[in-house]
Amino acid sequence: MLIRNLLWSCIFLTGSSFIFDVKPSWQYQPGRPSRNDTLKPALYDTGYGLRLNGSDDVWWCGPVHKIGQKRPVPPVDQKSDFVSVRLARNEYEAVQVVICPSEDIKNVTVSCSDLDGPYQTKINASFVTIDQVVYVPVKIPTDSIGAADSWPDPLPPVVEPVTLKARTNQPFWITVYAPKALPGGLYKGLLPQSWRAGGPPGRKWGNGDGRFFYPPNRDPNNNKEPFISGPVNSLRWELLRDGIEDYEYFWMLQQQVNAHEKMGDLNDRQEVWLATAKNLLKVPDNITSSLVSFAKDPTHLMAHREKLAEAIIAGKKLFGN
Repeated sequence: MLIRNLLWSCIFLTGSSFIFDVKPSWQYQPGRPSRNDTLKPALYDTGYGLRLNGSDDVWWCGPVHKIGQKRPVPPVDQKSDFVSVRLARNEYEAVQVVICPSEDIKNVTVSCSDLDGPYQTKINASFVTIDQVVYVPVKIPTDSIGAADSWPDPLPPVVEPVTLKARTNQPFWITVYAPKALPGGLYKGLLPQSWRAGGPPGRKWGNGDGRFFYPPNRDPNNNKEPFISGPVNSLRWELLRDGIEDYEYFWMLQQQVNAHEKMGDLNDRQEVWLATAKNLLKVPDNITSSLVSFAKDPTHLMAHREKLAEAIIAGKKLFGN
């Protein structure tokens, strides 16, 4: 049996009960896609991701990406020593860890240790869930960033060993929950992986059809016997939750703006903050300009999300609430 341990970290808020207040910028965004990548379907984008510890077969990225099964591993100069996820207290956040083996491997297991933090505190491993990203065949793409190919969406929990194919990406969707009472800071742990000969049958889901949940069957078209309790979560459902949390950021900043506009007699720093906050409440055109026109590069979205969070933290410090 081969066992590997990957270091990963969880960073969350040091000051507020809701919004992160940490630097540096999002570590799972090493750079913007090249001009050629922006013209390709999202499934074939190669402008993101980091190798782990110089590995040739394990890499990671954020939750907003749809990872193609044959997408190349990130270049050797795009690497990090750990997987990083950042979140606020009482919030869920996900990250994708991808294994792309050079040969077929079976009985692969992925688990998580406790995350040890400051003041002898920890995030218990029970607050970390690991799901396998499964692919569904899409025969007719719905827009210019689609493609007739296998697309990631179902997120069944990893309840048994899985089988991985050679030179094929297999993402694992890892979600962390930060309990509200924990102190902010850096929490570190391990993601042990192991594999050996043998393995269970693979999973197949039907054609991608816009669903948010999937039936708990290995192959719903031909096998109706559940192998886990359903329904099965999906990548799109998780990203919808991210969108709701983004809305909460806008709502929190708007509440601050409404309250501080009524105060009057603001000092120069408070006036600058108020003008900046009002500007941030306008969704930039490079993110979306209508219900049918939106950015294909998630870097802009995450950059604006971070600015919103920083403005909320700054407002709390400047106005003392």
